[in-house]
Amino acid sequence: MEHTNDFNVLLQYLAQHGGKIVSSNSLDADLIAQAQASNRMYVDENSLGYVWEPPVADKFPVTVDEVKMYEWCYPLEVHLPEHLKNLTFTDADNPANTTDSVPRRAKLYMLTTPEKAIYNAVMEVEKIGADVRLTNAVNLLQQAKELVADFVDDVPPKAAN
Repeated sequence: MEHTNDFNVLLQYLAQHGGKIVSSNSLDADLIAQAQASNRMYVDENSLGYVWEPPVADKFPVTVDEVKMYEWCYPLEVHLPEHLKNLTFTDADNPANTTDSVPRRAKLYMLTTPEKAIYNAVMEVEKIGADVRLTNAVNLLQQAKELVADFVDDVPPKAAN
């Protein structure tokens, strides 16, 4: 496996794209292989490894640019474990399946780009800590997500009180 011979490459990635540099000790073998394949790993003279992790490493890529970065940083094909290959989903062939009791808006893989952005914003606010102001912000974001979902699902607006 290849890795960069220059720590400055990782610093350039960090300056250009954000993200973080982590010890390879904190990563599993698959993530190390991905970092090596995308030239995001540096190993020093003491055999200590460092990996630049892109900002998309900790969230669901939403924009075209985020998807491109994800594909660049994680180029190796990941095989589905055998125990997951035979799972069936009630709506796999028909995402609009009306017999499924779980609404579309509750399924992360079916969210639209704006809904995913609001979902990611909620996750970021939740990371900050516990405070009534943050709870109020999350509640408002959730209301916004519901309004977008109502539009996507063609739910008529609720009458004003």
